[in-house]
Amino acid sequence: MVTCTGIYGDVNGDGVVNITDASFIAQYLEGTRTFTPCQLIAADVDGDGIVTATDAQYIANYSVLKEPYGKCGQSFNITATCIGLYGDVDENGVINSTDSSYALQYVLGNRILTPCQLIAADVDGDGIVTATDAQYIASYITGTQPYGKCGQILIVTPTCTQPTCSFVVL
Repeated sequence: MVTCTGIYGDVNGDGVVNITDASFIAQYLEGTRTFTPCQLIAADVDGDGIVTATDAQYIANYSVLKEPYGKCGQSFNITATCIGLYGDVDENGVINSTDSSYALQYVLGNRILTPCQLIAADVDGDGIVTATDAQYIASYITGTQPYGKCGQILIVTPTCTQPTCSFVVL
């Protein structure tokens, strides 16, 4: 289980939403910075499940005007089984050719994936990992369409009703 507690917009975790946080998102989008799962949650202030330039703009506006922009300034406390990015099969915070390779190796029976890795690899959302998922991940890397859910934030939370638990992918 992973528990993330923080403030939406406070990407660097210093307790303040400011222009530095917007700068962190710009660096993330440029590929010069990676985010932890908790930073991904803090960065997605518009709530669309993807960290984009819009999130950075909301944070910049909030830090200057101190007016509500998306979820900026709101607290969060999320406990989840898996937090990461769809397409990030090796769970290192970056979607690259290794992730596509891992998905294809799984399809060919040459790699075992953890439950969280299986969910991250299923970027077309059909419930199984296939060669199509590996292709979608490769398409995401090269910027060509289609690429399914690649790059979207993945959160799996447990929902328990005694005596059994199931898991919900948010």
